[in-house]
Amino acid sequence: EIIAVDKTEQLQATFSGVSEQGLLSNRGNQHYFANLNYKKADKTADIKLELFITQEGVVYVKVQNLEEVVNKIAGDTELMYGKEGEAVLQNMIAKYRKKWIELSEIEAKSFGLTLLSRTNECDIARQKLKLDKSELETLKNGYLNNPFVVLEEDLGSEKINGIRSHHYKLSLNDAKLKAFTEGTGQLPLMELFRTCQQTTLFGLSVAELKSSAVELWVDSATHKITQLSVQHDVNKATSTYQLSPLQKTPQSKISQPKDAVLYSNFQKEIESFLGVPLKQIGTFN
Repeated sequence: EIIAVDKTEQLQATFSGVSEQGLLSNRGNQHYFANLNYKKADKTADIKLELFITQEGVVYVKVQNLEEVVNKIAGDTELMYGKEGEAVLQNMIAKYRKKWIELSEIEAKSFGLTLLSRTNECDIARQKLKLDKSELETLKNGYLNNPFVVLEEDLGSEKINGIRSHHYKLSLNDAKLKAFTEGTGQLPLMELFRTCQQTTLFGLSVAELKSSAVELWVDSATHKITQLSVQHDVNKATSTYQLSPLQKTPQSKISQPKDAVLYSNFQKEIESFLGVPLKQIGTFN
């Protein structure tokens, strides 16, 4: 969720999905559903997306409410397309209504889909990481000696997705984090940590994460995480990232979409009709 400082602009995105090896592992194919809600002054837009991300970083997108979105774009850009233009528009909608659009990783990043990246240096290193029992024990002891995650406040108990959970406000202790990293620096995991300092949780850097407000919800019975929230302020805007892990087991195999249309071809056709670059109309001004 991204809210401007004057509260007149807001973008909220909600994702749910499954992965071949767990949503946080960043390994294997992943399949998401996303609801995007955009508000600015008296303008609103709701976009329902289906997303598929391959192990190699290719992104497939399907707009589930394409007719509503395209008509909204046409209306907000005040296009005067007449009856002939209306027919072309409806034919275009019919052509792409149930089609997957294939975006390269570069194209996906151009639309701000950096959280979907699968092939940057950090993600490649994470996918190769394996820890044996002795390394896990070293990490455990290192943290017990330097518990750098600080429980700042106990915010009580509440239900998250029907599960009774304890709610905590957390912060990071810089001195203990430094001591922990120095004491475990020889482990492959810490090499990964050094590689990923600019792209950690929710795409935030370590420095950004330190200055963020972090809240955690833990199952009262099993002590497993039921929800994680990170709020970060930058450039007079507040971004709130919230993760509620619902998928209990990874899906063994997720089939890749077939008969997808290249984004470059889709872009040329729709921009030739709208007369406006897609990047300029993404916020429905």
